Amino acid sequence: MQTKKRTNTQTNKMNIKRTLLLLALSLSLSLSFAQNLQKGDYGYLYCHMADNGEWTAYALSRDGIHYHDLLDGNAVMDPAVTSPIEGGARDAYICRKSDDDKGYLMVTTDMCNRISKCWWNYGINLMKSDDLIHWTTTTFDFRKGPEIFCDPESPDPVTKSGAAWDWKKINRVWAPQVFWDPSYKWKDGTKGGYFVYYSIWSTNEDDGYDRMVYSYADRSFTKLTKPRVLFDWGYATIDADINYLESDHKYHMLIKKEGGHPGIFHTKAKSLLGPWPEPDEGDFVNFEGNKKCEGASAFQLIGDDEWRVAYVQYSDRPHKYRICKADKYLKKYYDTEDIQGVKHPQHGSFMRLAKEEYDRLEAWGNRNHQTSIINHNPVINGLYGDPYIMWSEKNQKYYIYPTTDGFRGWDTRDMNCFSSTDLQNWKSEGKIIESGKNTASFAEHNFWAPTCIEKKIVTKKKVGKKTVEDVSYKYYFYYSADKQIAVAVADDPAGPFITIDTPGVGVQRPLGFKRGQNIDPDVFHDPVSGKYYLYWGNYYMVGAELSDDMLSIKPETMFTLIDSNEFYSEGTHVFYRDGKYYFMWSKNDVRTPDYQVRYISSDSPTKKLDPSKCKIILQKDSARGIYCTGHHSTICIPGTDEWYIVYHRFRYPDAIEKGKDAGWTREVCIDRMLFDENGEILPVRPTHVNEGRVHRVSNNIPNYSHFNLHSPFPTKVAMAGDYADPSIMRDGKDFYMTHSPMNYSPGLLIWHSTDFVNWEPIARPLIQPKDALWAPEILKHDGKFYIYYPSARKENYVIWANDIRGPWSEPILTGVKGIDPGHVVTADGTRYLYTDKGAVTKLTDDGFHADGVADTVYAGWQFPRTWKTEGRNMYLESPKIVKRGDYYYLVSAEGGTAGPATSHMAVVARSKSALGPWENSPYNPLVHTWDTNDQWWSRGHGTLIDDAEGNWWFVYHAYLKDMHTLGRHTLVDPIEWTEDGWPVLGELREKGEKSNVMNAPNLSCDFTTFDVSKNEAFGVLPWQFTFWAEYTPDAIGYGKQGMTVLAKGDSIPAARLLQTTAMDSCYVVETEITSVKNATAGLLLYYKQNSFAGITFDGKLLTTYRSPPESTTIKVKQKSICLRITNRKNICLLEYSTDGKIWNQLASNVDVSSFNHNNYRSFLALRPTLISWGKGAITYKYFRYESK
Repeated sequence: MQTKKRTNTQTNKMNIKRTLLLLALSLSLSLSFAQNLQKGDYGYLYCHMADNGEWTAYALSRDGIHYHDLLDGNAVMDPAVTSPIEGGARDAYICRKSDDDKGYLMVTTDMCNRISKCWWNYGINLMKSDDLIHWTTTTFDFRKGPEIFCDPESPDPVTKSGAAWDWKKINRVWAPQVFWDPSYKWKDGTKGGYFVYYSIWSTNEDDGYDRMVYSYADRSFTKLTKPRVLFDWGYATIDADINYLESDHKYHMLIKKEGGHPGIFHTKAKSLLGPWPEPDEGDFVNFEGNKKCEGASAFQLIGDDEWRVAYVQYSDRPHKYRICKADKYLKKYYDTEDIQGVKHPQHGSFMRLAKEEYDRLEAWGNRNHQTSIINHNPVINGLYGDPYIMWSEKNQKYYIYPTTDGFRGWDTRDMNCFSSTDLQNWKSEGKIIESGKNTASFAEHNFWAPTCIEKKIVTKKKVGKKTVEDVSYKYYFYYSADKQIAVAVADDPAGPFITIDTPGVGVQRPLGFKRGQNIDPDVFHDPVSGKYYLYWGNYYMVGAELSDDMLSIKPETMFTLIDSNEFYSEGTHVFYRDGKYYFMWSKNDVRTPDYQVRYISSDSPTKKLDPSKCKIILQKDSARGIYCTGHHSTICIPGTDEWYIVYHRFRYPDAIEKGKDAGWTREVCIDRMLFDENGEILPVRPTHVNEGRVHRVSNNIPNYSHFNLHSPFPTKVAMAGDYADPSIMRDGKDFYMTHSPMNYSPGLLIWHSTDFVNWEPIARPLIQPKDALWAPEILKHDGKFYIYYPSARKENYVIWANDIRGPWSEPILTGVKGIDPGHVVTADGTRYLYTDKGAVTKLTDDGFHADGVADTVYAGWQFPRTWKTEGRNMYLESPKIVKRGDYYYLVSAEGGTAGPATSHMAVVARSKSALGPWENSPYNPLVHTWDTNDQWWSRGHGTLIDDAEGNWWFVYHAYLKDMHTLGRHTLVDPIEWTEDGWPVLGELREKGEKSNVMNAPNLSCDFTTFDVSKNEAFGVLPWQFTFWAEYTPDAIGYGKQGMTVLAKGDSIPAARLLQTTAMDSCYVVETEITSVKNATAGLLLYYKQNSFAGITFDGKLLTTYRSPPESTTIKVKQKSICLRITNRKNICLLEYSTDGKIWNQLASNVDVSSFNHNNYRSFLALRPTLISWGKGAITYKYFRYESK
């Protein structure tokens, strides 16, 4: 009995072990053939292309069928940024990252049919996000060929005949999708990659149809292998959707066949790479009849092993987006229905969400639930100017009435009308005024500058015992007609209009004016008094009440608002908002580029104005080719406080070349108009059609992202490379500039220039910093030069010299706390030091010490909370003060120095006292990065400075787009001063004025000929080099063999590092090591400890570092060796040579883009570095730097 019992127990244990083994095996199989990671038990995200535009939209659902749009179906990201080839995003596919990575991935077709007017495109976009809201993009333009791929050395794809592809013959790259493949193995042995599959049509093949291809992307989702053909069935195939099914452990594909028997079909395979057999002719959507369908996307509902398949039924108008059911084998399709709650569904994909994700998107979408307008200027096809916009309560439409352009001298003989329900799609209502048909006898030509108003007429009448209201509408249309103002009347906004045969305002000038014309009328209904006013005038602005019949003015009520053209020209427009009357007009000649819009507010519709207090809110943007922005009107979206400005500009891009004929070659544009908290109109930035951006706007959360008064000409690079926190001073015609020394020694490199282009290094006065040091202030006071600078401990030091070239004093601790010092002297000669957070501290007369405690005198300029900055704080810092005229001007930085591209900015305030109170500029910010498509990111931290000729400049820093590794460059832009005394970024004054790029200094050095005795201003190292976090001159020596460095430490982070500053996005650095004794030498690109890449050599072994601790080693027994790194926009090639002629590749596609402050902090840059570690010594023969 006992024996049998033991046997049963053993049998049970064996069964349990077998069961566990089978479970483990099953789990192993499941993981190795993993479906894209599926998790989330709360709801669904439908991520799709919008059927009404080429952007990506979101919708949420709890049940997978009934959805609701986020952002009203508008773009969740800017396609101009995320789809940089064409500015349109189609076929959005979204999924989670693999099991090992948190986050999300998206792929889209980079294509904008609306602009290209064809079905060709050339690339795809790979995107990633940590929160489903903020996305970064890597774009692959296939026309560029092998260089865009991470395996350029691999064979190119071949045609059926075996010929290599001509990449320029690729005409279509469509509908990418992603599948995580844990079994994929990269060349370096790393396992796991994203299988990216899509279709390509290319004229490389004579048969000309779309083929399914695939590439692999790495975990960073920024690198892509060359495409390989997945299958070729002999006809076009697109819109593939692959899923792994647990039901049969196979990969199932839904795909659209455009050849053979067209439709959506099903096939399956044991491997992602196939083989994928050609499906039978059983179109799975044949139950739709003869409808044409595409863009299938399969997904499973939570807790259900059956499938749902969504697809576009594109033969219907409007298109339908259908969802049907399928069994667990993705077959037997049935029960189809339309998706519910999505305004504009199109080709997309589905992802399950956890509650936290769903709630986060819901809150984000609700907070930004906004009306949208697409900037597609011009909004009306054809030549038109002087647009007047009106909302019709009767028809629930907007109407624009412009001057018809294209006639020399504006000899216009008709007027047109356009209508819209959404401010973006405009329909021509035809001619509403036409000479000889419905015009007056007193004028048959020169019809200009119309204005129109809807008057609601309510009459009461008895119907039985009840009194009812009878509502009707009249439309009064006023326009310039041969220097008089004509009046026309209609019962509908689009006419027909009948012109009254008596002018509303005759040709005689009013109120005794001897200059000017009676043109440019503007009709206004005062909501306070209920009166109707007509305003008009060129040279003068006058107004009068309209008669009860609206057909003439009441002469006795006439009044003057502006009586000269010093600040005013024409084109009056009046509106009322929040207790204020806004008087707007155009200034300058309409035939010139400088035509602009100004305004002033008043508490009365009739009181005389002081135009000298006007503000410019719309003007030319030469950098974008936009000129003559003026003669406008405004509109408020009914029931909101959402305002738009409608204006004309010279036709883009050619009218500017027509001289004064451009004045009748105009087009109509619309842009958003915003107000600050005090009701002042913010400067409007004119926009273009080719920006293609969707600007979401809100009733209570303004989106300022596309507004800026001045767009500068292409910004000058005063100092390329990591020259952050510039401080500049002028002494006569000489400029001197220095920057943050950080951890580099010797520090505070001083540069000299007379023209902002040619800069010469002249001294490094700070030999041995005691800490990491930041933003300095260089100045001259009472014949002496001073540099104030803060440490990372927020303690401020000062050094001084009688001569800018030195010798300089030892550092003096001032006792002033804070960072970013800014020196100022009051009218009585007292010295003060400003620091961050608006603090100021009095200094002793010698400027060496604090003389009292700090006082806070400035609170900063509060940028809108909706702006995307580095954090919740204002980060008020970098105070720099200059005196101009009666005012001190304080420039400060805000928003955070790095982080998002749009974080940083410089703002201006002024005061007649150096200690405040400070008045903020109405034109703030002075500089700012408005979106990630701008060339320069995180613009801010700067100084205003004038030159000896009286020109003003702004010197500041910024990151180059997508190149944080280079650190912050020093930039310079010209400054112009507004009529009310504020600095704004100016325009390029003349062609050829100062190059936009500095004359780069030579960073190369031959150590065999270097004479340290002639290098007193820079210490023991050539000026190009610094030590890292130390200053040890005794460790450096020079001889015929080169520079010998005593090594230290036992690893790279502990080594002796000699560094220089890279200036270019693409460059080569090279060195020759002639002697290595008991040490390790190397050439690195070094950010800081544990963030570097490059090559080291110890005399026997060459070690290649991609990213610590990842390294590979090869044996090279050599006394001397040459090392070289080629960096092309953060992708590096590492090589060595034994003779300096034949180079051997060690590693390619080494990605160093992550080595920057946003990942590793410290505000540093990735610097070319000579490294020496160990107990012995190393000799370097030369260092070469070359821009590529």
